[in-house]
Amino acid sequence: MVLVKQDLKKIEGFEEVWPNSYDFILYLKDSGIPIGNITADRENSKYNSIELAYNMHPSYWRKGYTMEALVEIMKFLFNQGYDNIISGYSEGNIASKSLAEKMGFEPLETKYAAWEKNGIKINDYDTIISKEKFYELYETGAKRK
Repeated sequence: MVLVKQDLKKIEGFEEVWPNSYDFILYLKDSGIPIGNITADRENSKYNSIELAYNMHPSYWRKGYTMEALVEIMKFLFNQGYDNIISGYSEGNIASKSLAEKMGFEPLETKYAAWEKNGIKINDYDTIISKEKFYELYETGAKRK
């Protein structure tokens, strides 16, 4: 995994939306095909954290790409001075819930009836991982797969 800074000329104007935000585009190493993205924004001073959200094209689910990218991006973010990283998922999103658990995120907060779809109120769940726990899990390589 290599983190490469986006050419700011290609995203002119976006940098004003969230001054302390990141949008990582994920590409296959061999072909350069874009397969997903991971954003980090919404800093939270209470937890000295930033929030992650991720999207992966369904053709590339369950192949380890998202986890590989998240590990490298989280290292980068912790090196920027954050003590915690938050990630959330909505009720019914089993894939995101499973990935958060697999990565070592722990429950933080439930937002009841956070949004509505087809008249049904959906809960959102925030999870958190500390820098210490992350490095305990990933610096040794114990959670690599």
